[in-house]
Order: sequence, then C-alpha cells, then structure tokens
Amino acid sequence: MTNETDVEQITDAAAAILRRCGVSAESEQTGGGTYCIVISGVDEPRFWFGTADTVWAAQVADDARGLRTDVLANEQDPGRVAQGILRALADYSTRVS
Repeated sequence: MTNETDVEQITDAAAAILRRCGVSAESEQTGGGTYCIVISGVDEPRFWFGTADTVWAAQVADDARGLRTDVLANEQDPGRVAQGILRALADYSTRVS
C-alpha cells in the first residue's frame, strides 16, 4: 500500500524526470491527499495525470476521452510512471494530429 508521503515523492520525482525530457510538468496536490502531475501547454494546463483508477490516467483539457497509461496506480518507480506518461502523450499526439 502506498501512503500519502510516498505518492507525493513519486509524483514529484516523475514530474522532475518529465521536465528533464523537455515536458512542462509539475507535481500538484489537489486536496484530500490526492496528488497529480500537471502538464501544461503553451499558455495553460493541458493534462492532469493521477491515479484515481487502477492505472495512471489523465483528464485532458477540451477532450472528454482523457488518456490512460499502462502503468499501475501503485507503481513505486517514478521512472516507470514518467515513461508511461510519455507513451500516453505520444499516443495522444498521433490521435489528434
């Protein structure tokens, strides 16, 4: 089981990895012990990745379909979380192109 401190550390570290990959990503606490990774577009937040279900997934601005990764919600390795988010973003970019 993952506690709140672990989730905060995982989201912080995964966001840092994404930034090193050139993605505008920040870890954010949304309340009630919920943490997410916010990925911004040019002028505003575009994707909110979190673990509300069994896998890391995202709410997407202006797209009700959202995104899902192949990374389980209880994944402890921030590198795997970041990789899953990068794959989901790449898949999304081909879907909307």
